[in-house]
Amino acid sequence: MLESHPRFSVRPLLRALLQRLPANLVQRTLLAVLPAAAILGVAGSTVWGDDGLLARSELEQELETASARLSKIDRENQRLLHELQVMSEDPVVMERVVAEELSRGKNGAIIYRFDAEPAAISH
Repeated sequence: MLESHPRFSVRPLLRALLQRLPANLVQRTLLAVLPAAAILGVAGSTVWGDDGLLARSELEQELETASARLSKIDRENQRLLHELQVMSEDPVVMERVVAEELSRGKNGAIIYRFDAEPAAISH
C-alpha cells in the first residue's frame, strides 16, 4: 500500500486538504444536494409513481377501451329495444319471432328447418 512506503504518506496529505477546506463545506454541500434530491424525488414520483403520468396514461387507455365497449353495448341495447317495440306493436312480427326462436307455428303449420350451408362437394 501507499501508506507503508517511507517517502509517501497519505495521512499528511488528507490533513492538509481538510485544513484547506472551509469549515462550513459539509453544511453548504448538504444545502445544495438535499433540495436537488428532493426535486428529483418529486419528479420521479410524478412520472413513475402510483398516480404518476405513466399510470394516468394507462388509465386513460383503459377508459377509452371501456367507453368503446360501452358504446357498442349501448347500440346493441337500442337495437334490441327497437326490436321489442316492433314485436309488441305488430302481432305478425311477434308470431314470426316465436316461430323462428321456438320452432313453433300455428296449428297445422309446416315448419321447414335448414342446416347451415351444406359442405362443399369436392371433385
